[in-house]
Amino acid sequence: MSLQSLYRFTYSGKHMQALRDRSSWIEPYPDKHLSYVVWWTEMVKGVSWEEAFRRYNHYIQNG
Repeated sequence: MSLQSLYRFTYSGKHMQALRDRSSWIEPYPDKHLSYVVWWTEMVKGVSWEEAFRRYNHYIQNG
């Protein structure tokens, strides 16, 4: 795993499309904040949208 592979994943395929469309599925947040979360995992197949939303919501609530 490298930062380059993370970049390729983030800005390609379905994930890139989701980022483009994020204004249709993320509610506006009144304060400035990051609109994404990143975490390292050994099991790429274990990554799901549900996990991403859980982690994002945790970030919004807890910083």
